[in-house]
Amino acid sequence: MNSKISVIIPTYNSEKYITRCLDSLKAQTKMPYEIIIVNDNTLDILTNYEGLKLDVITIENHGQGYARNLALSKAKGDYIWFVDSDDTVSNNAIEQLTNIINKECVDVINFNYSITNLKGKIKRYNKFEKQPYMVEGKACSILLSNNLYFTVNNLYNKKFLIDNNIKYGEGYIYEDYEFWVEVSINARK
Repeated sequence: MNSKISVIIPTYNSEKYITRCLDSLKAQTKMPYEIIIVNDNTLDILTNYEGLKLDVITIENHGQGYARNLALSKAKGDYIWFVDSDDTVSNNAIEQLTNIINKECVDVINFNYSITNLKGKIKRYNKFEKQPYMVEGKACSILLSNNLYFTVNNLYNKKFLIDNNIKYGEGYIYEDYEFWVEVSINARK
């Protein structure tokens, strides 16, 4: 199987961070199938960015939930990774994720992440440090109890999201928590 990963990045006043985010994607050992950016006002930066093919959707700001749902409806990849504009991605992340999804058709992959504060201090969240594990069947309670959840540290099977009508809430903050609850209730692998 040759699964493809679409990276979706909503932007809103992201001028300070988006180049760093795109640089981290450009440095990947394996490129994503596509990078979709839902843009509000960073078009000058995106138009002049070199080294990546970007699919840019320019809209008025309607919030992250709306932007992610719009990009999801246009994505052509088999798996979706929602990345925030102020994130950076480890240079082998796409390759590692592709290796997993080419072996196993899963609904969601939850993985480690790090947070760097404004002073440069890094805090690592390494729940899967020793051995990755797979849950089949009754994943709901394990996923819901997961204290390592952010939208950005998960890869989602697009067909799983579409078949279960899982979308982000729109017009309010913390729209990703509702999304995660729906993923947790419906995920089987």
